[in-house]
Amino acid sequence: MAAAPDNVASLSRCLPLSPFRFIFVLCLLSSLSLNYSFSFPDSLQNTGTSANGQARLLPPYDGLYLAGVRAYFAEEWEKAAEYLERSLQTRSALDRVKRSCLAGCALDGFGSGPAAGGNSLSDLKFFWTVLRRAECLLFCERNRLEPTARSAVSEEVLADFESRNPYNYLQVAYYKLKKVEKAVSAAHTFFVSNPDHLEMKLNLQNYRKMKGVREESFTDQESRAHWLQFDAARFSEGQGDFLAAAEGWEECVSKTLAAINECRALCEGPYHYHGDDSHLTDKRDLYQSTADHFLQVLSCRQSCVSQVATRPGHIFAVEDFLPSIFEHLHFTYYKGV
Repeated sequence: MAAAPDNVASLSRCLPLSPFRFIFVLCLLSSLSLNYSFSFPDSLQNTGTSANGQARLLPPYDGLYLAGVRAYFAEEWEKAAEYLERSLQTRSALDRVKRSCLAGCALDGFGSGPAAGGNSLSDLKFFWTVLRRAECLLFCERNRLEPTARSAVSEEVLADFESRNPYNYLQVAYYKLKKVEKAVSAAHTFFVSNPDHLEMKLNLQNYRKMKGVREESFTDQESRAHWLQFDAARFSEGQGDFLAAAEGWEECVSKTLAAINECRALCEGPYHYHGDDSHLTDKRDLYQSTADHFLQVLSCRQSCVSQVATRPGHIFAVEDFLPSIFEHLHFTYYKGV
């Protein structure tokens, strides 16, 4: 990050840095910075191209999902299955894009040296760093996402994806298309997160009775790597294979920490207003808005520990999940010696 020019440093000594004057100085600094070079990380450059040579941009997954639901109720099963599958794939790709952009635009990538003008510009330096990072994120997302894909998704659609509802529709669509194994996989994926859904439970029982349906079809398409490793390590420990169990618990620790970091990366972004509130009705000053935004991100990041420790289909997190893994690891180390 370029140091603040001398004329801005002298201006800051003349003006008390109230929230409104902060904005004025930041705007001035931003306009002056046009003469300074700023390169984004190479990892943020979009190199993917389509068949006609144009860059591929991710469409909004909520639009694909709603199109799939409309086709479902119109009994257009081929179209419903296509749109629903694409919505799931696009949402997964969107999360990867966000994590990639956030990693490439990390705060420490914008300089950490002392601001010109000494302590009088420490607050200005902080806001300048945040704005430059926001610019980096916008650049990254604009090169990878369609404009509508960068818009906020409704609470209803978010809730449907959290409850794996697209798989409920997919199960029926594939069954109607006589693609039974895909229907079984979709049904099982939905049921893992909704174990009290009686209709799906009956569907799975009927699928098991069907001739030609393999046990391998009953797979969870949304399974989390750390839970698979947790179950495998616990099985090895129960069988008395402590060396294999120790390796499994080590891998479980790595995958759990990776899952927490992935969750925390998705916490950042625009401030989330509740109810009828919006930026148009926001009366907070600069400092209060910034503090509230960072507190919201911090709260989300803290909740990731509980989210990662909650099995799909369960309401409550496993108590002391990560410490319990280390306890198992200690036990298997002791037994494996």
